Amino acid sequence: MAMIGIRSYGTYVPRWRIGRNTIAEAWGLGGPGNAPVSGERSFTWFDEDAVTMAVEACLDCMADLSVAPPDGVLFASSTLPTLGSSAAALVTESVGLASGSKVLDLVSLGAGTSALLAAADSIKSNSISSALIVASDSPAPPPGSREELLAGDAAAAFLFTEQGCIANLLGSFSLTRSQRYGRQPDAAQVVHDLTDAINGLLKRYNLTSKNFTRVAISVPDRAVGNAVARKIGIPGDGSPEDQVAAMVGYSGASHPFLMLAGALEESKPGDTILLAGFGDGADALIFEATRGITEFQKRARLARSMDAKRRIDAYGFFLAAKGRVQAAMPFMPSAARAVRGPVWPHLSLAGATCPGCGTIAEPEAAGCAACRDAKLVRTVIPRTGTVAENAKSVTPRTPWSESFSLPVAFAGGLKLSFPLTDAHGAAVKPGDEMELVFRSGRAGDSTQYCWKCAPKRTPDATQLVLKAR
Repeated sequence: MAMIGIRSYGTYVPRWRIGRNTIAEAWGLGGPGNAPVSGERSFTWFDEDAVTMAVEACLDCMADLSVAPPDGVLFASSTLPTLGSSAAALVTESVGLASGSKVLDLVSLGAGTSALLAAADSIKSNSISSALIVASDSPAPPPGSREELLAGDAAAAFLFTEQGCIANLLGSFSLTRSQRYGRQPDAAQVVHDLTDAINGLLKRYNLTSKNFTRVAISVPDRAVGNAVARKIGIPGDGSPEDQVAAMVGYSGASHPFLMLAGALEESKPGDTILLAGFGDGADALIFEATRGITEFQKRARLARSMDAKRRIDAYGFFLAAKGRVQAAMPFMPSAARAVRGPVWPHLSLAGATCPGCGTIAEPEAAGCAACRDAKLVRTVIPRTGTVAENAKSVTPRTPWSESFSLPVAFAGGLKLSFPLTDAHGAAVKPGDEMELVFRSGRAGDSTQYCWKCAPKRTPDATQLVLKAR
């Protein structure tokens, strides 16, 4: 009998970071008597949210894969920006999957691990053959709170199937306890729920914590992780090293996914991974890495997402980007208005290619405009291109000055204009490499989504864009 497991995974961490000490100092938390705050946290840009991050993670998950498209899409988040419509359906269309895919939204802090188990059950019952599961969260704790220091924004996606898996799901245990969390989950309750779920898993499969090569316990802070680990018998200081928390922050429903991705990037064939996440109870799962993990690790998805970053150590700017304060800024053209121009006018990047001359066109095109060939083949618009030679060099000084469009040239002769984003404080000139990114924009009282262009992400851990004076 075929095993159900992970065929691929993808991650997305916003490129923007702020030092935790910057947040602490803004509230007078870094003076005498207060321990210094180390590390940094990620945060979404002005036009990013849980949906845009989810699309990026899904595209990363499906990149370079020669597999049948999944017929199920599950979206997990506790910070959905859409009300009255399905975020999973929006993600399905944006990543170019078939309109016949089954979609499901799960909205809670523990929705990530719940989505994994729901997908596995659906595949086991033959309701679907494979599933794309994405968890994406952008927590917004109260300004000045300890949680604001520890939180971070991120997304991760997994492709679940029965063939070619890099890690198999061997077992699970779940418990449900309805919680009435206040501002943040109660630490004692989180420890209790996670401990009970993990012990239930160990008892069900007659295991101990020593049977696992790697342990990934999703917790809101290190003290909670220490307490859980001690209770289940993990040696050492009691807390597995969580590089995601140190470099990104606790990302809510998506945090178990990022921790699992991190564990997979360091696993060898045969390694066993314990994954646990909480939220209205807790889930505990067992994964075993297969031979396929070695080849897949060459992609290094999570490490690349965390390392390609730009840092802004200005707390007021961080609050404005997160939408916690209303900064004074000029009128910003909406995404709906932007797509009426020469911008790619589709939610997905599905296009058509002429087999004769290689020219790329929109999917609805009747034929090739270059050689008049009527036989076009479905393709995908490249994610990367270069700023066209006829463009002017710019250095955006404010986020809202990025609302103009840049002409981008792609392989195959395609040239389109896209609104510029993520270029604050960086020079953009003809010939620069650009990448297409999925972003949001306001259109009246609603949120619209479109594709924009941004400078291509490259690892640069030292670049400081803006620092408070």
